[in-house]
Amino acid sequence: MTWTKRDTIISLILACFAGFLFIPMLGTPHLFEGVEAQTAEISREMLLTGVFSQTQFDFQPSWNYPPVIHWLQALSMRLFGVNAFAVRFPSAFAGILTLPLLYALGKYLSSPQFGILWATCYAATFLASANHRTTVVFPFAQMFIILALWLLSTHYAPQRGKNLALRRVVGAGLCVGLAAISIGIVIIPLIATMWLGYWLLHRKTFDAPVTETAVFLACVLLISFLWFGGELLQQGVPFFREFTMLQIRQLTQNPISNDFINVHSHWKMLVFGCFPASALMFPAFRKQRADTAPLQTFKTWMLLLGGGLILLAIILPYKSHGFSIIVLPVSFFAAYSLLAILRQQVPISLGIKVLTVCIGGLWILALMSLPLLGLQMAWIQGFETILSAIQQSILPFPVRWWENVSWSVWEISIGAALGLVMLLILFFTVRKKPFEAVFTLLFGTTIVFFTVNTRFVPKYEEASQGMLVEFYQSHSNEECYIHTLGFQSALSLYYSNKQASASASAQNIPPEDFESWLLEADIDKPAYFVCKTHEAKQWRNHLRLVELYEKRGYVFFKRDVKARQNLALKQILR
Repeated sequence: MTWTKRDTIISLILACFAGFLFIPMLGTPHLFEGVEAQTAEISREMLLTGVFSQTQFDFQPSWNYPPVIHWLQALSMRLFGVNAFAVRFPSAFAGILTLPLLYALGKYLSSPQFGILWATCYAATFLASANHRTTVVFPFAQMFIILALWLLSTHYAPQRGKNLALRRVVGAGLCVGLAAISIGIVIIPLIATMWLGYWLLHRKTFDAPVTETAVFLACVLLISFLWFGGELLQQGVPFFREFTMLQIRQLTQNPISNDFINVHSHWKMLVFGCFPASALMFPAFRKQRADTAPLQTFKTWMLLLGGGLILLAIILPYKSHGFSIIVLPVSFFAAYSLLAILRQQVPISLGIKVLTVCIGGLWILALMSLPLLGLQMAWIQGFETILSAIQQSILPFPVRWWENVSWSVWEISIGAALGLVMLLILFFTVRKKPFEAVFTLLFGTTIVFFTVNTRFVPKYEEASQGMLVEFYQSHSNEECYIHTLGFQSALSLYYSNKQASASASAQNIPPEDFESWLLEADIDKPAYFVCKTHEAKQWRNHLRLVELYEKRGYVFFKRDVKARQNLALKQILR
């Protein structure tokens, strides 16, 4: 299909729509502990030290991710300053590019209508909105992944005749190489496994892709060498070994427990995070007579991608923000189903109606219950002990969200609005108006989830870590040390504006000995410490620490430069 002026206009409209969804209030909530704060801190230290070829965390070499996302964030910080908006802007910009990309691929595979449906199904999910409003490293990588899969699918099923030209394999290898230097080399075995799976399904039609695999790997290595090669030449084989082992550990070990997205398990991300696409995708598993060869082949690759991610989630404790790529195949299958419904090739089945109402109903319950409970603070505080026990069994960090978080009756209307969307959908399906039902569902959930991200998420952030950010920021202009006891924190580095002079490397101390040095040695400036309330007893008994205050699950201490006098005084008083 040729690209027309109408396609350009639609792409610009989708880009503007994505900007409306992902840009407003992008910097309102503070960075979340975990991946967000860690990537932001690495990028801040890049600007601070001027070292852009190597990533550092707490002024120590760190190879959690290749530097591409940090280069983008550092550039954004140059433009917008060191703040949450600048750190998240590259992810939002990736969203602005993603919607037109999905439209272009959908138009090529089937029709402009399919492209619009795929882009809107993707944008309507909570998971896509959350991904492009945080600093997770996958938004750019998933664009390269989807392009690579499209090129591989067209290699095996081009539009006109059988043409196994290697130029598409070259393009796929370059895209996977770009993804590898964006998120790490773990993407290479995933794509290779999918390719093997595709060949096994069609081994009677195609020979073993020996030549294609060699060309593909050569292109991946060529792009990857832009960074991996430079580091390998500069630091030698130990760098490659340590980076590879780190990638394997990230794949096989449990995720960072207090990451905002990682709070949710994989199946919740699939069912609720991908709603409404998750309720619409099942009719897509049946082949339609109108399917083009590129669409049918690409559909197989999407099945392999979704199946591969689910398999990883089952057999490995894979990081949840990596599993969030599942929104791509789920939205693809949802768009496929909706196109068949709008063309009246398949009816709106009872299963779709039940799934939509059930999953939407649980969303309505959650969105209405939180502000309702928040408005009843006095009643909730009466059950504080019970609620604290419940939240500690569910969340890995102390959250007393009813404290210092104001709710209004208006926020209850967000859940009510989703309920109205569900009623309108049922009304239109009864009246056999599929277009109106589909439009109401996609547009309604898009607006509701946009409101959730701009209204509910900041309240969640304030309740869970607001007091920590406030404490770190209050000492950001002070010559001091800030350290967390019993838990790891990137927020303490980023929001305290930690300088290299306050790091372990500046004192020629190994990182693992820095805590004991701060607690026991002669320090040259005050040190502040933070620990969780249930771990505070041992630190309250520490002779060199003075407790400042306790607030919402955390205890804050200070060690003064004159700690020896304080120590002597405490010993006398005892």
